[in-house]
Amino acid sequence: SYYRLAQTDFSGEMTFSDVIRIEFYPDRESGLKLIPNPITKGQDLQVKFKVSTDQQVRIRIFDISGNIQIDKVYMQKSEDQGQIISSSKLQSGVYLVHIIGQDGSHRIAKLLVR
Repeated sequence: SYYRLAQTDFSGEMTFSDVIRIEFYPDRESGLKLIPNPITKGQDLQVKFKVSTDQQVRIRIFDISGNIQIDKVYMQKSEDQGQIISSSKLQSGVYLVHIIGQDGSHRIAKLLVR
């Protein structure tokens, strides 16, 4: 599917975002796994995902209000490699983990912190 956003100012003027492609995959197909999930605050979170080798990836964790709580950039050297992230900065609640690959790929999963 392809999407773009339209914004209408109070003056009635409209602006449009760039068109982006969105692909939806259930967790099994996307290769994104959060281990463990749910997680206890302070526990390390292992984020496993599939991307091309030797690719820079960004991991962002958003709270339910859309605020970025964690924003890290890693070099992904192997498809089976995962990243370890501390949950010590996260309060109890629901979060979205967003993986952005250098190749433009996006993966999103829900995380529950107890």
